[in-house]
Order: sequence, then C-alpha cells, then structure tokens
Amino acid sequence: MMLRKLLTVITVALTACVAGAATYTVDEVPDVQRADSTQYLSNPDGIIGSADAARANALMRGIRRATTAEVAAVVVGGIEPDDIDLFANELYNAWGLGQKDVNNGLLIVVAKDIRRAVIRTGPGLEGVLPDILCKKILERDMFPAFREGDYGRGLVAALGTVETLLTDPEA
Repeated sequence: MMLRKLLTVITVALTACVAGAATYTVDEVPDVQRADSTQYLSNPDGIIGSADAARANALMRGIRRATTAEVAAVVVGGIEPDDIDLFANELYNAWGLGQKDVNNGLLIVVAKDIRRAVIRTGPGLEGVLPDILCKKILERDMFPAFREGDYGRGLVAALGTVETLLTDPEA
C-alpha cells in the first residue's frame, strides 16, 4: 500500500515535470504579436517572470518606435529540431520579421533545455549588429545571468544593449 502511494506520487511528479518542459516546432511557437500588437515576447513556458517579461516587452516596443526595427524574442523549454540556428532562421522567416524594403528584423531565441540562445538579424540590421557583435551580446549580457538561472535578467540585459546600439548614435 505504501509502495503504491509512493509510485503514484512519483508518477504525478514526473508527469508534471515533463508537461512543464514543452518542445516546440517553428509552427507551434505562439506568435504573440498576432494576438496582441503590444507584445513581443513569446514565453509560453513562463521561463521569464512577469516583471522581466514586461520589461523585455517595453524594451522591444521602444526599439520598434525609435528605429522601426521589428524585434521579437522567444524563450521556450525545448525546440524541434534541436539545431537552434536552423530553428531561429525558420522562425524568423515564418514570422516575416523586418520591413520588406529594408529587412530590419531581429529575433532572439532561447532554448533552455539545450542551453542555447541565438540572435538573428535581417540584412537591414547587420551593419549595426553583425554576427560577431550579437555573439558578444550573448556572451557578455545573457549567458552569465543564465548560468545563475536568471533568464529574465539575461534577456533584459541583452535587449538593453541592443536598444543602445540601435538608438544611440554614440554607440
């Protein structure tokens, strides 16, 4: 009887853990912009807390207003395929980020379960945010916070740097 109760508790706990760590295909990532034009962060697993999510959305909204660059961020537990570069490229194209005439989109994808993140820019932003600079933003702003388990702080820090680079002529 006691063993049966213990097994039931373990089964329920494992089911809850598995259910909380969803894996998404490009087609399954919620496009929050379609539902609410003031939202730019797709955070379906709740990895980013509400205060940091609000701050991230405010930063992305500010970037769009100041520069017309179309910025979005996705933070999920897992992705399929687990190649984050391929996933980010396909999602960037599927969402059609960036204005057609200048292709000035920017997408940040974080896949917590595989411990990977990437920043994708359209050709219209590559002059200001080349790949090497995007990599430095990840390494300097995001990853230290991620290693401490603070995904919200890392995302907000990276978006703050992106905002500075895109809006400050001195930067």
